Formats: sequence, structure tokens, C-alpha cells
Amino acid sequence: MGWLQEAIGKDSLLTQNIDTSAADRLLWSDIAQSSEAIQDVTREGSEKTPTWPPLMQDAFNAFYKPQPTLRDEADVEPAHLANRELVKALLDEPGTEQTRSYTMLDDTLSALAALEAAKKMLEIVQKDEKLKQAMRRFTDQVKNAGQPGTPQYDQQAQQAAQQLRQAMQQAQSVVNKAARQAAQQASQAAEKAQQAFVSWGLDPGEVQRIPIGERLAFAAELSTERFRKMAELIGRMRNIGRAQQRQKLRRHADEVHSITQGADLEHVLPAEVSALGHPLRRLDFGRKYLERGLLQYELRPRPKNAKGPIICLIDASGSMGGDRIEWAAAVGLALLDIARSQKRDFAGAYFQGPGSQLQTFRFLHKEPYDPREILRFATVGAGGGTDFEQPLGWALDVQGEAAFKSADIVMVTDGECAISDEFYARLMAAKEAKAVRILSILLDGTPVELNRWSDRVWAIVGPDDQAATEVLGEV
Repeated sequence: MGWLQEAIGKDSLLTQNIDTSAADRLLWSDIAQSSEAIQDVTREGSEKTPTWPPLMQDAFNAFYKPQPTLRDEADVEPAHLANRELVKALLDEPGTEQTRSYTMLDDTLSALAALEAAKKMLEIVQKDEKLKQAMRRFTDQVKNAGQPGTPQYDQQAQQAAQQLRQAMQQAQSVVNKAARQAAQQASQAAEKAQQAFVSWGLDPGEVQRIPIGERLAFAAELSTERFRKMAELIGRMRNIGRAQQRQKLRRHADEVHSITQGADLEHVLPAEVSALGHPLRRLDFGRKYLERGLLQYELRPRPKNAKGPIICLIDASGSMGGDRIEWAAAVGLALLDIARSQKRDFAGAYFQGPGSQLQTFRFLHKEPYDPREILRFATVGAGGGTDFEQPLGWALDVQGEAAFKSADIVMVTDGECAISDEFYARLMAAKEAKAVRILSILLDGTPVELNRWSDRVWAIVGPDDQAATEVLGEV
């Protein structure tokens, strides 16, 4: 229970310079114990100064707490007053407050910001030879001060901390530089992570369900250059899908039911509008308008057809490597976004050659999505051959489940391979019995086989957003 007593602080002096509650300290304890990245930086900093771990916690609270303030020096353990100048400079830095506008009370973004800020502060301070030597002297003096908690230790540690603080004050420009660059680094890290979550369409509540250590690693991975480029493609494809669904909704919102009389100019018959071009008939048009006697279309809402589930099959053969499979995955994620927004169930599979194992995914609208599963769906590698029977057979089996009855099937491939007559008969019988559609996108090929059993085929040269636009409007 020693770690709990340290986190809560009991009634003893605390090692943090920023005023914190017991809950704040317990939160950081959980984060620090769960994150390998934070543990690595903690070990690196501890080799330079024994007061480094609490300094990282202070950095976290500088970004996490809405209004962080320094606690009284009398309430801080003497040795840890050595951190005072760096913490104060970080709090006074305008960039810290700007970053806090979107990190406060967000443990993920605050931890990422603290991690990058701590690394940058250590880097800048260690580059200054005088401060580097002062920190080394401080470390040696604390190590030789005797048993912690004794009067002798407190006295010597306080003297050592005071000397380091004086060295920091004499090198104030370096300390301010460290704080400024730390705030900049923190802001960039937090902003990248936040943008990554948005670009990937991740729900903040679902991200919070991931254990904090995995969450930080997950956010760091999404912020890398590789995933940033993927996020741009995915975001573009998702926006296309949403726009197509909105147009589809407007296009099918109402239908003409009959002709009636009224004064709704938007729905007036063209024959009535033509009167405006004739001087005498124009007066008659005005009279009818005032008397609400213009002939106009009477509209009624179209009956709402239930939107069924979606099954997405993506070719992961060797020829699909690189841009092709990334584009296909983006189409799959756009379909997933449509399913999610419209409370439809979604299943996906990546397929290769005969005898290979399908990589399958399911996202049910009544269950929360796991962001890690979304990432796995987007990052399946390519390799092997192409076989259509296995994924189509899996899709038919999935359609046999209640949740996926009458699901649309979307296939993205760059290959052609024949299916057996026996399987063809099964596929066509299932299509007729379940009233399902198969929509296929073929990259760089001639759709001979696909035309046999697909309802629509888009044969395109390389990844083409126009084809994706039409598919996303069809489902």
C-alpha cells in the first residue's frame, strides 16, 4: 500500500509543486504505471535528477487541471523544490494555457502533452553545460544526504535544491526556452492525437473505454506519419459517403401524389409559371396567387424503406498492396461510418487465395465499437492470391444470421477468378431468396466473372473516388 500512501500523500509533505487533489495523484499513478512510454522517459530523467518523476506529474497537471496553481513551498518536500523554476516557467508560458484549452480534464491528451513536454525540457536543460553540471551536483548531494525523512537529510536536500534553483534562476533564458519549446511540443502532440481521433471517426466515449496505457500507445500510433496519411484518405472517403447519403435522403424525401391548388411557388406547375411571360396572363397569375388557386403538385413523403446491414469484402492479394489496399480499406471504413450513423450492422472480411484464412470483423450497432478493432480493420496487409468463393460463402453464412438478413454486399478487388457452377447456383439462389445486392469495384481489370453475379460493377483504372462515390450512394 506504499504507492497508495504516496499517491494520496496522507498528511506529509508532497513531491509535486502544483497543487493537486488525492484523485489527481491517483490518476497520474495509474497512467504512469500503465504507460511504457512514460516509464521510459521517467527512467531517463531519473538518471539526470532524482526529482524527475514528480516533475512529470507536474507537467501532466499543468495541462490536465483547469486552473493549475503552485502550492506553498512549505508544503513541498525540500528536495523537490529543485523542480520549482521549471514548473513555474511551464505554467507561465502562454503556450501552456493555449494547449490546456483542449487538454484540460482529458487524461489522454494531457498525458501525451506531458510526455512530450517532459522530453523537450530535459533535452533543452541538458544542452546547457552549466545547468547540466548543476543537476549532476544536485543529484550527488541528494544521494549523499543520508536517510530520507531525517532532519539531516531534509537540511542537506533543501540546501542542494536551493543551489539548483539559483542555477536555474541565473540561466532563466534557458529555463524559459525549455518551457516554451515544451509547450509547443505538447501542443503539437495533443493536437495531432485529437485530429487523428476525429479523422478516423472515433467516438471519444469509446476511446475512453480502452485502458489508459493502451490508449496512449494507440493515440501515439495514430499520430504517426503513416496513419496521418491514411486518416486523410479515410476522412475524405467518409465525407464522400456522408454527402452521398444526404443527397440520397433529399432525393427520395417526397414524391408527387396529385395536383392541387394553392400558393406554394416552389411546387407550382410549369404551365402556370409560363403565364408570367404574358402581360395579361401575368395579372391572372397574381389573382390566382392571392386566392391560393394556382395549380401545384401535392407531395407526400415516400415510405421509408428499412436500411439493411452492410457486408464489405476486400481483396488482400499481393497485387492489392500499397495504395490499392489503403484505398479499399478507406472505402470499407466509409461504409462502416454509414452503417454506424444509420444504426445498421456491419461485417467485413479481407480475403486472399484458396486455402487462406479470412480476416473477419463485425461491428453491431447495438454494441460500442472498439477503436482498436477499427484500426485493425484499416491496416490488414496484402499478400497471396485471389479466391472469390471463400469470402462470398462467408458473406452468405453471415446473411443467415438475424442481424445481417438482406445485407448488401460490397466487394473491392483487382482480380478475376471463376467460381464453380455449384457455388454460382447457391449464390444466385441466395440473392433471389434474400433480395440482396452485390456491388463490385474492380481495379484495373475486365469484369467478366464479376458481371455474372454482381448487380453493378465499377471497372476503374486505379483507385477512383468517383466509383467510391457511386457505391457509397447505393448502399
